[in-house]
Amino acid sequence: MSLRPPRILIITHSLYNRAGVEGHIRTFSSYLADKYQFWITFPAQGQLYLRNPQGHHTSFPCEELSIIAPYHAPKISSSVQKIIEIAQPDIIHIMHFLGWHLGVIEQAKLSGINTVISFHDYFALTPLWTLQGEDDPLKVVYPDYALTWFNTDISKYLIDRRAVLTESINNINHTIVPSEFLATKLSVVFNNNFTIIPYGINPFQCASPKKIERANFRFGYLGALIPQKGWQVLVASFKVLQRDYPNTELHLFGGVQELPKSTDRIFYHGAFDEADLPVILSLFDVAIIPSIFPETFCIVLSEIWESNKVAAVSDIGALGHRVHDGVNGRKFRAGDVQSTTEILRWFLENDSWQSFKVPKPTYISECAAKYDSLYKEALKAK
Repeated sequence: MSLRPPRILIITHSLYNRAGVEGHIRTFSSYLADKYQFWITFPAQGQLYLRNPQGHHTSFPCEELSIIAPYHAPKISSSVQKIIEIAQPDIIHIMHFLGWHLGVIEQAKLSGINTVISFHDYFALTPLWTLQGEDDPLKVVYPDYALTWFNTDISKYLIDRRAVLTESINNINHTIVPSEFLATKLSVVFNNNFTIIPYGINPFQCASPKKIERANFRFGYLGALIPQKGWQVLVASFKVLQRDYPNTELHLFGGVQELPKSTDRIFYHGAFDEADLPVILSLFDVAIIPSIFPETFCIVLSEIWESNKVAAVSDIGALGHRVHDGVNGRKFRAGDVQSTTEILRWFLENDSWQSFKVPKPTYISECAAKYDSLYKEALKAK
């Protein structure tokens, strides 16, 4: 009689969006499906869902919580207990606790099941998970920060929240981040030894690129059209560039509630799937990532590098760490129209970027192997 594979219960905030965390979960869990049984639970539409390894879903009662979450939510706590009884996991892996009560980490630990936690953004530091407006993690509990970003002084809540999470997180042996940059930020508050596992992508062969023509140069953007991604700054910068280079094009690929109308050589193509990447990335000459918040990794940069394309990025967060100016890409000041325009112009007036050494990205096979090793270590410690 063969033993069943180890079971991993993943607790996360959502599963089916094309956002980075959700895609990461789907990709690496599929890659390791022959070694582990993955059960995934997440809140959606007023219910708590449990997806079993066969892809079937069961729903449970839960509270709908805002980013200002309480320590305890009775319905969620009760449902989590039932989910643990059904899944019978050997490891609980908390991927993201947005939408969950703050006590869910402690609840997982008190179950006696080995708990692993991943951090993908700054949600453990502040409910404003993009960390916009403040570089120092220690200051995101101050009254002035609260008034600026939450329109009311919730500093007492932020201080209490930090105390709760610090107590819960500091006692977890296996904590994971995708980049050294995020580990550095979290280490200001938490005492953990963070394991760095960069996000992996599926390898792909890019379609044959078009010939680079200065007269019809194409810049490209990939990502959701949301404010923190800085696409509006990019559009403003491109319009300035057009005064001198009217035939240059900007192509933006990404979902938004209401897609802007394409005009004046600025083209909005809407949402796309991973399978579309080889064709999309062959359509432009240089990629631009204009984020105005400190990205903690940026899977899009890895996808751009896989197509052997050069990227110009905001000099902020992990983007600023991964791109070396004048070596494998260019950098500009985040949110600065003039700085962004200068870099766009530089690509049109120089050829040296065509000899930049574009790094190879981390593939999902490498990422999954590191998760496999970490899970094995966690199982031994049980």
